[in-house]
Amino acid sequence: MGLFNNFLTSGVKAETPEKIRRIKVLNLFELVFVIAAPLLGLFYYYIGAFYLFQISMAAGGLGIAAILLLRIIKRPALTGNFAVLVLWTFLFIIRWNTGGVPADGLILLSWVWNAVIILLAIYVTGYMWGTIWACVVFIESGYAVYLFRGGHQFINVIPAELSPVYSLGFYLMGLLATLLFAFLFEKGRNDAQIREEEKSKILKDSRRYIEDILERSPVSTFVLD
Repeated sequence: MGLFNNFLTSGVKAETPEKIRRIKVLNLFELVFVIAAPLLGLFYYYIGAFYLFQISMAAGGLGIAAILLLRIIKRPALTGNFAVLVLWTFLFIIRWNTGGVPADGLILLSWVWNAVIILLAIYVTGYMWGTIWACVVFIESGYAVYLFRGGHQFINVIPAELSPVYSLGFYLMGLLATLLFAFLFEKGRNDAQIREEEKSKILKDSRRYIEDILERSPVSTFVLD
């Protein structure tokens, strides 16, 4: 348990709770990504999409690099941008080769992952970089619509009999990740509120303690506020 906690925190101890929380979330996300990307790559290998198999394996390797980078530099914002870049590029290549933008219309099930990209960017890098990544996502979506309206023929390497299940699975995983980040944002807000309440309580207790000392002191005293 101690080793796993050391992995999640990248060995960071003397930092603010907010920074440690972001480091933990980023490491946990990368751990899941490192496991999921090669498994998805095996699926692509099974259906004969060898290019996507190679991309998935490479993405898993970059996920490991992100974990090591965070452990070395201890900067979640910088490493988070690298992780978001890897995720966005990975999903970009997948969507544009597996029916995310087919010729008969835009399939929105896989595009739910854009919300995951934006939420991840905001959570680990802050609102400024989150806004930048949101713009990138909107530009990509607009470009896809532009090409679709122009009659561009998109590639779909997923067999027709597997395409509905594949798209639904992608959608459900993206929805689960979105809900997870929503819970993380709510938990962070609650933790911040609890910390403020604890600080207020400590301050009130300190004032009460000082007032008790002054009231019981036999020596005449006065306090300058």
